[in-house]
Amino acid sequence: MIRLLKLVAAVSVFAVSSMAMADTVSYTGNTETSADGSYMRANAFFTAIDVDTVLYSVQAFSVGADGLYDITSVQGLDSNGIQFDGFAFIYSDIFNPLDPLSNGVAADDDGGGGAGTSDMLGVSLTAGTQYYFVMSAFDPAVTSFGSGAGPFENTISGPGDVLLGPIVPVPAAIWLMVSGLIDLGAMRRRNST
Repeated sequence: MIRLLKLVAAVSVFAVSSMAMADTVSYTGNTETSADGSYMRANAFFTAIDVDTVLYSVQAFSVGADGLYDITSVQGLDSNGIQFDGFAFIYSDIFNPLDPLSNGVAADDDGGGGAGTSDMLGVSLTAGTQYYFVMSAFDPAVTSFGSGAGPFENTISGPGDVLLGPIVPVPAAIWLMVSGLIDLGAMRRRNST
């Protein structure tokens, strides 16, 4: 009987530990004090580029299970006490600030809480794909909607683990690809002689 109970307990622990666990990850940033750069952002449909240049912050992430994820942002007050009016974007595979219309997955200016929030709910994400959460502003200057830079807290939640990762800048990523191809060519030459 004790042996049977141990077996049942072991199977239960294995079943629970092997199930896909839902995950929620939050992180903070501030485009006013630590932006990753500036660019002319896309609109919410990735069909046109805004004429104004805004600061942005980018965070790479991946998910451990295919599914629908909720991706949100709450923006705070800038150093002058003005509400930051953020604009959030999700890109897949690569984020190139020189080509903001490519690889867009989802975007939102004002979420359910109005200016100062961004909500992308039920976004279909795939395990093994590199995604980029780009936080920028609606407008670079202070408008009636808020400030063009400031602090934010971004949250990603869904059916699988969410793993935040380092950013490989586009020029560095291209250099890594080119150097890998050069190394591959050198290996082929060595193996053919």
